[in-house]
Amino acid sequence: MSKHLIIVDCYAIFFKSLFAHHKDPAINGIHIGGVIGFINTMFRLLECNGELLAMHKNSEIYVCIALDYQTKGETFRHHIYQEYKANRKPLPQEFISQFPILEEVLECMQIPVIKHPKVEADDIIASVVTKFYDKDSSTPINISIISQDKDLMQLIAVQNNRNTIMWDPYKRQIIDEQEVIAKLGVKPHQVPCFLALLGDSADNIRGVPGIGKKHATTLLSKFDSVNDICQNTHMLSNSKIASQINGNKEQIALFKKLTTLSSDIEIVMPYEEMKWNGWTDRNDKMNELLLKYQIQNAIGTRKNYTHNAFNM
Repeated sequence: MSKHLIIVDCYAIFFKSLFAHHKDPAINGIHIGGVIGFINTMFRLLECNGELLAMHKNSEIYVCIALDYQTKGETFRHHIYQEYKANRKPLPQEFISQFPILEEVLECMQIPVIKHPKVEADDIIASVVTKFYDKDSSTPINISIISQDKDLMQLIAVQNNRNTIMWDPYKRQIIDEQEVIAKLGVKPHQVPCFLALLGDSADNIRGVPGIGKKHATTLLSKFDSVNDICQNTHMLSNSKIASQINGNKEQIALFKKLTTLSSDIEIVMPYEEMKWNGWTDRNDKMNELLLKYQIQNAIGTRKNYTHNAFNM
């Protein structure tokens, strides 16, 4: 039987919910809009008759959640580039106060959570993908990464009986190789090179001065990687671009390291613990949490998402 692994980029969903619901009124003095949005998204994601599960309805389903540790300046990227993410502003207190509640939610959902000190969730996701494929070389495996994060697009691939896609939980649609090409103008495996050239303001990576999206995509249509570009600047017809590449080769190599996900993080959790059997066994704990924060009405659509679950 084929297998379908669903990896949830937790903070990609949670932060989207925080900003989408930041104006929601507090419930009993507690700002909890981000948590409500997260719960609703997870229910939609894993609804028994939903699009995501229906794509591989005859497969064994596995689910896990990748989570960042909330520590700053300790990842390998910070060590090799002190400016990494240095442009990010502190979160408002009403956001910070919801993190402990999110931890409660994750515990009540009883979905395996994978996190490592000093490791970003993106690297955990890349490592889970690699290890899950390595575990079974003969069974057809499909992996769905739940995120809109462009950094994760480099993991999208189709090879033999291995298929990795991303799933946008808001548009409820697949992000595959063709979608990456349409959006960025490069193939998934070229995304780290694309970001190294163009830069990434979200992570405070400057990129190469004078190279915009058009130049980056043109270069990567002629050469497969930034290494190839740097070795063949004499073949570039644009002398200004060639000069910029020649003058920033060390920076390009550094930026490529920053934008490439690490897939060798140790994953100690047995994959059998990720096996998904629906929401039903999670009823009691989730009901207690919804009642505790008096948000059962805010999760009013949950009965459409689950089978015999959360009947209150």
